[in-house]
Amino acid sequence: MEKVRNFAGNSAYNGIPLCTSIDNFKARALYEKSGYKIDDQFVYYFLEQDKT
Repeated sequence: MEKVRNFAGNSAYNGIPLCTSIDNFKARALYEKSGYKIDDQFVYYFLEQDKT
């Protein structure tokens, strides 16, 4: 995660997006411990395709 942060810091990127499931508490704890915040500006949607 530090390599990604360094790469973004040395480029024109203004942030690093991460995505995990709501119930992946280990990942969420790691991200929050690393300084990431839950996005409060965007809502993400997912359309599940019927595979029948």
